[in-house]
Amino acid sequence: MPIHSVRVAQRDDRNLSNSKGTLKEGSAISIDPDEVTGIPKAEARARFILNKIYRVQEGTTAEDLFIVDEKATKWTLEDVSEATMGATTNSVAQIVLGKGRVWALIQKF
Repeated sequence: MPIHSVRVAQRDDRNLSNSKGTLKEGSAISIDPDEVTGIPKAEARARFILNKIYRVQEGTTAEDLFIVDEKATKWTLEDVSEATMGATTNSVAQIVLGKGRVWALIQKF
């Protein structure tokens, strides 16, 4: 189901937790490349594979979390929220690289 039909609560501060858990090293997310904004669609499709699991990695601190795309580029995890897709509520994480950003589905905290 496309993520663009999802409403996500906006937050002013960085948050890596919600009622279902906290993102940490080893957490699993999946990304729909067609939902990436701020970069051309062809570039997004070259950086992310639909339905592939990307593992969260930890930088120098526990708050410095990122994933690595198919071009070996780090995307920073900025926020965690909950999104309703039809009758289902899922956890999502916003990842960012420059002007590129996307809400990714959290598969496992």
